[in-house]
Amino acid sequence: MELKAGDRLSVGDAGLDRERLCGQAPQCVLAFDVVSFSQEQFRLVHVEVEVEVRDINDHAPRFPRAQIPVEVSEGAAVGTRIPLEVPVDEDVGANGLQSARLAEPHSPFRVELQTRADGAQCADLVLLQELDRESQATYSLGLVAQDGGRPPRSATAALSVRVLDANDHSPAFPQGAVTEVELAKDAPVGSLLLDLDAADPDEGPNGDVVFAFGARTPPEARRLFRLDPRSGRLTLAGPVDYERQDTYELDVRAQDCGPGPRAATCKVIVRLRDVNDNAPDISTTPLAAPGAPAASPFAAAAATLGGAEATSSTGPGMPEASAVSLVPEGAARESLVALVSTSDRDSGANGHEHFRLQPAYAGSYLVVTAASLDRERISEYNLTLVAEDRGAPPLRTVRPYTVRVGDENDNAPLFTRPVYEVSVRENNPPGAYLATVAARDPQRPGHPPAAGGRGHIQIQMNLVSEIVEKETVKQMAAVLISVESASRKCLLE
Repeated sequence: MELKAGDRLSVGDAGLDRERLCGQAPQCVLAFDVVSFSQEQFRLVHVEVEVEVRDINDHAPRFPRAQIPVEVSEGAAVGTRIPLEVPVDEDVGANGLQSARLAEPHSPFRVELQTRADGAQCADLVLLQELDRESQATYSLGLVAQDGGRPPRSATAALSVRVLDANDHSPAFPQGAVTEVELAKDAPVGSLLLDLDAADPDEGPNGDVVFAFGARTPPEARRLFRLDPRSGRLTLAGPVDYERQDTYELDVRAQDCGPGPRAATCKVIVRLRDVNDNAPDISTTPLAAPGAPAASPFAAAAATLGGAEATSSTGPGMPEASAVSLVPEGAARESLVALVSTSDRDSGANGHEHFRLQPAYAGSYLVVTAASLDRERISEYNLTLVAEDRGAPPLRTVRPYTVRVGDENDNAPLFTRPVYEVSVRENNPPGAYLATVAARDPQRPGHPPAAGGRGHIQIQMNLVSEIVEKETVKQMAAVLISVESASRKCLLE
C-alpha cells in the first residue's frame, strides 16, 4: 500500500494478491498504522487502517494430476465410494471450487463433492450399478471441476477406472455339457481324441483352469485314456478292444484356481469305430435228412461224421479240409444237408443248381437241396462256402464242403440189345461157347458198385425150344453169367 500526496492511500506497484496474502481464509483484512509528520511542527499522527481484500475469480480449478487412475472390484456393491484426488482452486467463496462431475452422462459412476467438518473439501467416485469385468474391464472418463465465478472457470482430468476381477464365473465348455467323439478301434496309442477348451473369462488365477476326470469315470476308462490337466488334451493311453466294449463315457471336470474355486463338468462319450480286421468264421454241422432210415447209407455216413453232433469250424480267413455230407440221391427237395453258422468279430449272396442256403437264425444257414439228385449222373458235389463281411476292404473266409450222393436202387438193368440171335449147331459138347449177352445197370463210369450188392447183376438163361433136345436145354440153363452193374436178377427168355 502506498500513501500518496493529498493523503491518498493507494495500491502499490506490486499489486494485491489475496491468495498470497490470506490463502484460503474466508475473510482477508490488512491492518496497518499510518504516521503523519508535519514540517512546521513536529506532530505524530497515528492511524490504524484495516483494508479488506476482496476475492476475484482469477484462478481456475486445478487437478494435481492430468491422469487419475482408480481401481474398483467388480464385486463391489452399489453405493461403494472410491476417494478421488480433490481439485484445487485458490479462490475462495463463490469463486472457489463449487462442483465436480463426470463428462459422460451415462456412466455407472457419479462424482460427489463434499465439505468436511473442518471445512476441507473431498470428492468421491460413487458406484451406481454392478460391474462386470468380463463385459467391460476399464472405463475412461472425463472429470470436470468448476468454480462459481462469473464467468465460471473449469478444469478437466482423465479418470481411468480399472475393474478388478472377482472369481464370479465358472469355467464353461464350448462343446456343451455332452460331447461325442469317434475313435477307430485300431487307433495307435497317443492319438488325440479331443482338445478340451474350458474357458473362464475371469482374470489371473480366477481364470486359470485345470482338468481332471470326474469321480464317476470308471477305472478302465482312466487306464485307456489320458487327460492333460493343463491343456485339456484327451489322448489314447492304451489299445482299445472294440469287440469287448465299443463305447466309453468319461466325466471331465474343469476347475479354476481362484479363491473359492468354481468348477464345471462335461460328459465325453467315446464311440469306437469298427475297422474290418476280422474275417468271418464258418462252422459247418452235417445234418440228417428228415425221415432218413437209420440203416441207410446216409445215416451211416452221418454216424461216421458224428451226425448232428459233428461240427467243423474254421478260423477267420483260414482254409480247412473239406467237410463231408452224405445225402441219398432220392432225398426230397428242401432236404437238409448241413447247418452252416457264421460269425464275425467285426460289426457290421448265394446260389447253386442243386443246393442253396436257407437262413435259419442269426448268423446261421441251412444247406438244403434245391433240386432232385441223381447219383448216376453226379455222385459228388464240391461246394464252396464263402463268408464275406461288408467292410472296406471286405474280408472273407472260404470253406470247401463236399456233398456225396448215396446210391439207391432206382434203375433196372438194361441189355445192350433187345434181341439176341444165336446159331447153334446140334451135338455141341457141354460148355461150348455160344454167344455173349451183356446187361448193365446205369452207374457213373469209374465208380465201384455200391454196398449191399447194388451194381452186381445176375443173368439167368432159360431156353425153351421144341426143336432142341431136352438134355441140351438142361445143360444150357445151368450157365450163369455175371455182368457188372446194378443189383437185379433178370430173366432172359
